[in-house]
Amino acid sequence: MKKLACVLVLFLLSACGGGVSKPQPASKPAEAVPATSTPAESAKTGTKLEAFLGKHGQILVKDLYDVGHVKCEYESIGAGVDMKGIVIYEPGSSQKIKGLRVEVTQSGSRSSISFIDMDELQSLSDAIAYVSDLSKKWAGQIHQPYTEITYISKGEFDLGFYQEGTKATAYVRSGTLGNTIAFLKTGQLDAMKDVVDKASVLLGSK
Repeated sequence: MKKLACVLVLFLLSACGGGVSKPQPASKPAEAVPATSTPAESAKTGTKLEAFLGKHGQILVKDLYDVGHVKCEYESIGAGVDMKGIVIYEPGSSQKIKGLRVEVTQSGSRSSISFIDMDELQSLSDAIAYVSDLSKKWAGQIHQPYTEITYISKGEFDLGFYQEGTKATAYVRSGTLGNTIAFLKTGQLDAMKDVVDKASVLLGSK
């Protein structure tokens, strides 16, 4: 029984090990950054937009509409989140696939793109509202332990915020391997929600 108990303890320790990594972005104050999604989480990806864009041997029409840009407050000029409404269809077809194209650019002009289906936009908007409200509630408070709130879309767009002590930062990230991340002030979350809601209205009319 003692051997079995030791094995169980070692298993639990290995399963919970690793913790949250704390690398420091080039121009950002030293503090923790959100953990990357695991392979098991990343396996559950794939959007209608990506599937449609992956079609071969036929003509596809892509309409892109600028809906907004949220700049990164901590990184170099140009870093931030650029969002475009996207509508994809075949010529002569009434079927249209709609959604949001999100490009996250970080320091050094490195960028990555995620696609968010139209039927995910409401849940994304709700998630941003929740994160924004929570960050306001915790503002100025000493919060322990380190806490991270995150939302991950099917297309691997990751949004959230984290707080340790009184330091709170919002972030957006695109991609899994070789992902890019941009850090925002928590006050910018409301602006991002406005862009997502604007995209929903625009796409609904297309």
